[in-house]
Amino acid sequence: MSLAVPESSLTSEELARLSLYTPELAEALDSALADAGVSTVPYIDLSLPPWNVVAGDSSTAVAAANTTAINTAITTYGTTGASLVLPRGDIYLEQAAGGVAWSILFGNGIAGIDLGGQGPNETRLIQNGVGDGGDWHAILFDRCTNCGIHDLHLEQGIIQVPDQIQLNHLLNITNSSLDGTGTTEDIYGYNLSFGKCLGDQIRLFGDTAPIQNIRLDNLTMRGDGICIQSWAA
Repeated sequence: MSLAVPESSLTSEELARLSLYTPELAEALDSALADAGVSTVPYIDLSLPPWNVVAGDSSTAVAAANTTAINTAITTYGTTGASLVLPRGDIYLEQAAGGVAWSILFGNGIAGIDLGGQGPNETRLIQNGVGDGGDWHAILFDRCTNCGIHDLHLEQGIIQVPDQIQLNHLLNITNSSLDGTGTTEDIYGYNLSFGKCLGDQIRLFGDTAPIQNIRLDNLTMRGDGICIQSWAA
């Protein structure tokens, strides 16, 4: 397991040494450095308590719990510079509670954090469940700054009651500020793959205000496959 280092001045040898760290070793190092008065970036393993993100279970209860846990971690560590790390396996996501248009949200005021996995062939986020007939995006960036995702695969499974004009996107980077004052900028993604979906795999949309400095690198787009969809006319 490697530490997420979006941008680094470390040498290749130093990065290789970092890649040998386990989460436990990284946390112990963070604790020792903190005791010494050295500030470090938090490394948060979302498979551990209190988050308990579970892979390999598509049941509604587990998908809803995964969704809540990831969103709570994002808001909890929203401005700390934390790296939130998901386990290996298929991690199912429901629509977030409250009739909202997303599963995972990097929202207003969130800054300087990222969400990563063990690699696009190892950690798969699967948007799966019953929609409400409107927009439903797997990951939404909206009025946040310097945030990103990496080392993940995103796709949709079975979407019941999707948006009828297929506005169910996997990655949506937007700015929905109604008064035009919000800022969505310095958003990054790397080592990502995208699978089947009922909308756009990647959507960039400045709604009432612009989005700025979006950096996406090393992407694989595999749009083949069928998402089962169902709605009443």
